[in-house]
Amino acid sequence: MNSLVILLGPTGVGKTELSLQVAERFGSPIISSDSRQLYKDLPIGTAAPTPEQMARVKHYMVAYRLLQRQQLRGRRGLPPIRIT
Repeated sequence: MNSLVILLGPTGVGKTELSLQVAERFGSPIISSDSRQLYKDLPIGTAAPTPEQMARVKHYMVAYRLLQRQQLRGRRGLPPIRIT
């Protein structure tokens, strides 16, 4: 049976370390849904995992894209908008 573990809580309460322990125990990756950790260039106020923590377990959606990257709007192929 497959399971999904979701850890919720405010910044700085130890979610990262607990998620690492759970992922190591079950041999699973970590998929972040933090709206700020997603961006490489937005490190302030996110308590993002350290490089050492990132090396312990495969992480997805952490420092995944640049805030300045152009995004497509919808499926209709409208001109890209720039997020600033």
